[in-house]
Amino acid sequence: MVRGTKCGMDAIHQPLCVGRDDPLGTPAGPRAAGGRLHRRGSGSASTRSRNYSGYSEPTDGCSTSDSRHGSGCGRHHNKLRLRSTRNRCVLCGGDGGPRGVLGLRHHPNVRLIRLRLPAPSRAAKGRFLIPRVRIVQVLLSPQIGGAETLAASLDREWSSTGHWTRIVYLDPTQSKWSRAKKLRELRRTFDELTPDLIIAHSALPSLYSRIARRRSAKLFSVLHSASDDFADWKLNLAERLLSVRTDLVVGVGHGQISAYKAHFGNRVDVRYIPNGVSPEFRPSVRTTGSSIEVVTIGRIVPQKNPDLWRAAAESVTKTHAGVSFTWYGPENSSYEKPAIPSHLSPQLRFAGPTTVPSEVLRRASLLFHPASREANSIVLLEAATIGVPIVCSENVAKTLPENVVHVTFADDHHDGASESLRFAIENLDSMTAASRKVAPALYRSFSISNTANSYIELYLDIVKTK
Repeated sequence: MVRGTKCGMDAIHQPLCVGRDDPLGTPAGPRAAGGRLHRRGSGSASTRSRNYSGYSEPTDGCSTSDSRHGSGCGRHHNKLRLRSTRNRCVLCGGDGGPRGVLGLRHHPNVRLIRLRLPAPSRAAKGRFLIPRVRIVQVLLSPQIGGAETLAASLDREWSSTGHWTRIVYLDPTQSKWSRAKKLRELRRTFDELTPDLIIAHSALPSLYSRIARRRSAKLFSVLHSASDDFADWKLNLAERLLSVRTDLVVGVGHGQISAYKAHFGNRVDVRYIPNGVSPEFRPSVRTTGSSIEVVTIGRIVPQKNPDLWRAAAESVTKTHAGVSFTWYGPENSSYEKPAIPSHLSPQLRFAGPTTVPSEVLRRASLLFHPASREANSIVLLEAATIGVPIVCSENVAKTLPENVVHVTFADDHHDGASESLRFAIENLDSMTAASRKVAPALYRSFSISNTANSYIELYLDIVKTK
């Protein structure tokens, strides 16, 4: 879940509330006379982005009363009173001057936007002003994968809430640029886009981004790999040297955070932000046909175990003739996918990449994930939030959230995978019912809006403290 304050703010750590004193003379709203903060501002959009005073930061443990609060601020600050003498800057915490003076005067170029919080609490129904952030995400190259899916979902979510976002690639043409050219082009891109926040996904983009970045931008290094990247001595040394240019390391899985801390200790602050699923994967009523379709979604590469998939699927079809297995995902030119016997081609097939994974999952009876290692697989979260039962390895199951309905098999063991698939097929009705029951709660916990707000929350925390 997204970390919030103690007073129930579920999405933004310290939301900004508009006070009653507007230096331009614009009434603050229906509660202006009482001096209480309200959730909806007033005046034109240009007025709000230029000149608002009376900002007040929610404080932890705000159920008590003090000189800054009235008779109890209420869970969502509905009754929070303005500070009586001075304001503090909501970004850096510095002195904002007497009441009636712009609280953001230290940052004259900061623009403000309105954000509608997605949390299910009453606070989600209000609107709050937050800084508009210029965000650049850096990926290795255009391809299909977990990091690319997350970056695209974050880009759409941030754009919809008013932030400025771009996705750039370290090697956009996959033409094997030299290291010097990659660094030169990335630095030129940063100079042109002037981001406030750089989010570098995976080890190599993070390495180059930290060298190319300007000091004014904050940088988050996001760990995606299921393996230990820093077991390589070159990457390990580079990480140690560049830690001073890293504002935050983000792990999408707990295993990555443990491995990183084992190498580098507390050299850099490390936080956990799980992957999130887009709105098209929200729970809904699914209709499945009389036949059973077992789907796999992912790149056809050795790390995903396509050989185990073929062996297990072939074994299951011998005893369950009505079951079909389909793998959706792009091929890799450097890897030859396993051959499927001609007599099994109607039941086993590689269908190529799909542009509508949500529709594939809604038609599926089961999701079979043959990989033996994952950091925090997005496709598993997507299946769980739609309500599809999962068959996966024991190692991958350790990365799943609680309450996800799944059956496991020993890593890299195709006989065990066959037995687990048979069990799931024979108990499909009960597993499907259980999956649909927990799907809404899983979607609320792992929606992309929660993930996107967590990144913004951490960015604002860093800006305020540095």
